[in-house]
Amino acid sequence: MWPKLRCFVLLMIFFLGACAKPSSKQDEVWQTYKSRFIQSDGRVIDHQNGAITHTEGIGYALYFAYRFDDSESFERIFGWYRANMHKNQQGIIGWKWGQHPDGSWGMLSLNNATDGDLWIAYALMLMSQRSDHQEYRQEAHVLLTAIKQHLLRKADAISVLLPGVEGFETAQTLRLNPSYLLLEIFAYLSKNDADPIWNALHVSAQKMLESSVFSALQLHPDWVLFDRQKKQFTLDPQGPYFGYDAIRVPLMILRSDLDDQRKRTLLQPYRQYLEMMRHTTLGKVELDKGEVSLYDFSGAHLAVYAALCRFFGMDATRFEAELSERMNKTHEDYYAFSLYLFTLF
Repeated sequence: MWPKLRCFVLLMIFFLGACAKPSSKQDEVWQTYKSRFIQSDGRVIDHQNGAITHTEGIGYALYFAYRFDDSESFERIFGWYRANMHKNQQGIIGWKWGQHPDGSWGMLSLNNATDGDLWIAYALMLMSQRSDHQEYRQEAHVLLTAIKQHLLRKADAISVLLPGVEGFETAQTLRLNPSYLLLEIFAYLSKNDADPIWNALHVSAQKMLESSVFSALQLHPDWVLFDRQKKQFTLDPQGPYFGYDAIRVPLMILRSDLDDQRKRTLLQPYRQYLEMMRHTTLGKVELDKGEVSLYDFSGAHLAVYAALCRFFGMDATRFEAELSERMNKTHEDYYAFSLYLFTLF
């Protein structure tokens, strides 16, 4: 019983704590995260997705190691990444590593995931500033140069990054993911990289966030299309949901460098959505139909709902209680636990 009780206590500390600098008890939660999702050799595992390793997970873990001042874990994660994650012809890391049908392990895709690339570069630059580790800075520079060279597009008056090298662009449309609008990272790079494109991306991201909301609820979808001729955003019929990806949109707005009034403006639809949840937690929304799910929500949704409540001065107790119950039942949800960790900072 003791290990389960200890895990529950650690999770409750994690749910309820929110400090700029991690406390010793919050550091225990980081130890729990490492024991669940980071192998001794530095591989970050997504258990619920076929035990694969992806660049998103590597980027998140590197950032968490930086925030917890855990240079040993940072070095192990980076070492595994350098030894195992291969780059494509454009010099960008393939997004997925795992087990092949024949039982061997290696790269499963050389297409990239731009958000993962950005988190890796961001964490490497942060740690290089702290430790003066030139290898970290050099790798970040290589990644950022390749991203700018191969993924940057001009869409009307805004600048965007494709979510990946392959499969997101036609002569007519760009397929984009609003949760990849990483304002926090764009703001940091605009101050720490000489290229003015990062400030342009920061400004453009805000414009896209304002223009890519749908249904009467005015929420962001998992995926959106930009029509190059009509110069407008439309729902992607393959991902017209406020769902698994899009729950990161309000989280990234909360984490951004924007002032509170600007955040409140961008997040107002989410406040209204929270006010609909006085008695029942709501989840995925089919934005093309306006249909709201009473069941299809994750621990990640609960964590972000609780963080939004705290920002708006609303009562987060019910979401934190549901979150506690949900995470006490499963120990393999890397994505939900990662988003929980982001709410700590």
